[in-house]
Amino acid sequence: MTYILKSKDGKLICRPVNYAATDEQVYKQLIKLAAAGKLSYTPRDLLVNAITVEYGRLNGSSYYLARISQYDLAGNKVTPRVAITSQDGSIDGQKYSALDYARRENAAFCLNASLFNTKTLKAEGQLIINGVDMTTYKTDSSGNQYPWMDDDMGTAISNTECYPLCIDAAGKLSTPYTNRKADGARPAALISSGYKYAVTAWGTIIDNYKNTSTDTWNEIVHKGKYVRQVIGQYQNGDYVVCSFDGIKGSITANEAGIDYDDIANLLISKGVRFAYSLDGGGSCETVLRDRQINPIFEGATGRKVPTVIYFASD
Repeated sequence: MTYILKSKDGKLICRPVNYAATDEQVYKQLIKLAAAGKLSYTPRDLLVNAITVEYGRLNGSSYYLARISQYDLAGNKVTPRVAITSQDGSIDGQKYSALDYARRENAAFCLNASLFNTKTLKAEGQLIINGVDMTTYKTDSSGNQYPWMDDDMGTAISNTECYPLCIDAAGKLSTPYTNRKADGARPAALISSGYKYAVTAWGTIIDNYKNTSTDTWNEIVHKGKYVRQVIGQYQNGDYVVCSFDGIKGSITANEAGIDYDDIANLLISKGVRFAYSLDGGGSCETVLRDRQINPIFEGATGRKVPTVIYFASD
């Protein structure tokens, strides 16, 4: 591997070498150069350069698979976090696309997250941000408030879908409750159990390397082939985000869409231990630095969404 390093003014720092260099050797050399003031970098640079992207195609659907290391290039721990896209972080504020959010907040990597009411642009279901309950509650006929989704914009859902993806302080992804109405799935219970973030979308498709798309979980709203957005985690703690194309007008005319069974089998073959399906369709937005790596389906910068998952270093 050959590396050519130049300073900010374009002057050559290191001449090309003709011998193979390991990633560790390159990392140590970069740290020395940075300590000597010959290189400048930002925390975002250190994380962006720890992310790899694979482009592929499966059963007529193009996919964009990003692997996000659990450590950036300086060895800092990397974890996913949930955010509301409004500038002030409020539930009622104006919402933005994942691309607009990434550019505004200088995010290294982010993607759309929760299901939401398309009229109010408020997230549906359980929502926890940095240990704070941000759920939009509903009220039943007896005056009792509850956090879970009733339906998908009028379409019936089962009790074993639309339950929250949870993220603990160490950045581990899990779905401790697969029944959206379970007492333990209430935000207060999740927070007391140590979860810092939670966001509600469709459900788990891989659990401990097992394809759960037909037994643990059963989505009844969007079966079959569709535009999909999936987040997951490898055994070693690294993260995966995989976006799949489907037919959305002339933008993706040659795309067939993908079903959950095919997604699960692909990701398991790549070593993914856990995976969860986020909002898909026109909301599917995956952004690396200032560029969306999958197609933009609406407008110049994508559909406005209420929440994103972004990755940041400690």
